[in-house]
Amino acid sequence: MNSQKTDIAFQNSGGLRKDLPKGDIKVRDIWEINPFGNTFVVFEVDGKTLKNMIEWQASGKAELMQVSGLKIVIDSRKNIGERVVSIEVGGKPLDENKIYSIVTNNWVADHLYDLFGIPQNSVKVKNLGVVDRDVFIEAVKKQKIIKSEVEGRIIDISKQRGEPNNEY
Repeated sequence: MNSQKTDIAFQNSGGLRKDLPKGDIKVRDIWEINPFGNTFVVFEVDGKTLKNMIEWQASGKAELMQVSGLKIVIDSRKNIGERVVSIEVGGKPLDENKIYSIVTNNWVADHLYDLFGIPQNSVKVKNLGVVDRDVFIEAVKKQKIIKSEVEGRIIDISKQRGEPNNEY
């Protein structure tokens, strides 16, 4: 999947059905974690649309996505539509005029309005035909050791550091 060179990845939290067990990882474990066999899709949005998508996520109207390539700071005490404090893409501040590429799965792409507040027909989605679980299996085989750490990709400054749901 690295050959796609996308800026951002979104994974629906509900698509991950259980935690990864400590110890040796079996193919069966990966099937139990990710049983759906969704395919990867890519699409592009401008920075302004991306900010609106993140605002929608911060509103609590939809399940919170797992993210890669983003660092998001929100303040959930603020009014809906004003909760995003900052967004970084690839370590740089969001540019509302830049076009960003996104990879996700087909289920997320089929629910863009529910999850991000953007109309289904507002983006051109390209299905890559690659099953996400198969990529996960190959990544585990290559990586050998997987460390689970909270990386602070999504931070809610309304909560105290270390408080549940402060960092994701």
